[in-house]
Amino acid sequence: MYGDINVYKYLYKYKLKMNSLYLKSISNFDCLDKFLLKYYQDMDSVMTTTCHKNLLKLCPTIKVDTIKYIKVKSIRNEFKEMNPCIVDYKDGNFLCLVRTVSYNVGSDGGYRGDSMGLFRTINYLLTMNSDFETLNEIEIKLNTSTTTRARIVSGDDDIRMKLSQNTDNEMYLSLLYTSLNYCNTLNSQMVSSTLKIGSSTMENIHPLKSPYYEICEKNWIQLPNELCNGRSLAIYGWGPLKIIDYTNDNVYPKTISEKHYDIYTKKFRGGTNLIKFDNGYLTIVHEVNVVSSLRHYYHRFVYMEGDSPETLTITKISSLIKFIGSKIEYAMALILRDDHIIVSLGVDDVKACIITINVSEINLKDINLYL
Repeated sequence: MYGDINVYKYLYKYKLKMNSLYLKSISNFDCLDKFLLKYYQDMDSVMTTTCHKNLLKLCPTIKVDTIKYIKVKSIRNEFKEMNPCIVDYKDGNFLCLVRTVSYNVGSDGGYRGDSMGLFRTINYLLTMNSDFETLNEIEIKLNTSTTTRARIVSGDDDIRMKLSQNTDNEMYLSLLYTSLNYCNTLNSQMVSSTLKIGSSTMENIHPLKSPYYEICEKNWIQLPNELCNGRSLAIYGWGPLKIIDYTNDNVYPKTISEKHYDIYTKKFRGGTNLIKFDNGYLTIVHEVNVVSSLRHYYHRFVYMEGDSPETLTITKISSLIKFIGSKIEYAMALILRDDHIIVSLGVDDVKACIITINVSEINLKDINLYL
């Protein structure tokens, strides 16, 4: 009996604390961000709707030093640039893989096919100088030899890449992306492949099985080479933080690390690559809220520590931010150069850009301060 009373007392105090922070969050962004991280899983629909609407008004936009929109010179009719992925290359240059799409986004947030009713993706690899001006571009050929899906939807989506080196010290790109082209059940699945720099044809294409039998897979993030020790490793999800090994594409990927946190990291999605930052690693994740049927994307910086995939853990995060104030902002890649970070960003599914931000603008806080 006394145990039951104590439980009710605890729940009562918890609800009071939750409601108190909720009321503060209506007009205070710091309280709102903390409230969402701590109580999101226990919020009712009224709280959720109110908080999502308040984010539209209260979420700050980070100070951006430069912004450069990417234009693919040989882009086809009806296609638009979106979701670019940039990596540091050599001699001060960059490689940037740009996705172009033929479909459109309506005012209601829904997707509509092109003039032929198709949803097509074509990717281009651009070589850029230090000012993000295009020096060369190559259209990446779609591998159709193993395609099984009807051609209403075609192409490889949101390709994330990292620069790697083979045993002959030759540089190449390791790719990881979502595709509908290799699955008989019409499901989205992850695919890994490689691309020789200067080539238009992917090699070593491996459709990957879902480690948790999901019908839609996306947003796996490759770990840096120094953490992989010759293996193919990726962050699978953030709530909990799961790191998987997909080296053997003939079997289901194996979870090699799983960590739970007291804040609601389940809303963290996808993100950029991890870069060395201070004594750990920095990445950017996004969160999506829906208001009046429209999706709104927000981002936050996540700082991780650890010298192996098994010890890698979140220790600091930033508050939610916007980069340029658009509804849909999709950070794909991150580079640290001198005292600035470079972020490649998709905007509203119709634009691709590269922005630079001074590292002094990154405001990381100990994860425990959000409890």
